[in-house]
Amino acid sequence: DLYEDPDELAKALRFFHHRGNDVLLFHIFDPLELDMPLEGVATLEDIETGEQIPFTSEHSREAYLKELNRHMTVLKKECRNVKIDYQVLRTDQPLDAALFRYLSARSRRI
Repeated sequence: DLYEDPDELAKALRFFHHRGNDVLLFHIFDPLELDMPLEGVATLEDIETGEQIPFTSEHSREAYLKELNRHMTVLKKECRNVKIDYQVLRTDQPLDAALFRYLSARSRRI
């Protein structure tokens, strides 16, 4: 899910890139993660740790989306710095269409 320190992720990605690999980073999101359409008060559960996090739309949505966008911007920048393609994919869009768009854009750059 790439919710790690961007500097550590960039270090790992550079390792693969510098070994001569063509590295592509597909960051896959559920639409709920990108849009956060929840309303009111809820308890969110981390499916990996079981941690429960209180959520109120009026206080949490803006902070969450700001932090998510910051994180994605840093990842994109770090990838660009080491010539690694960074692409966001959504689980509500067909994978074949997303890959086709990416590969078409990439072939125009080469």
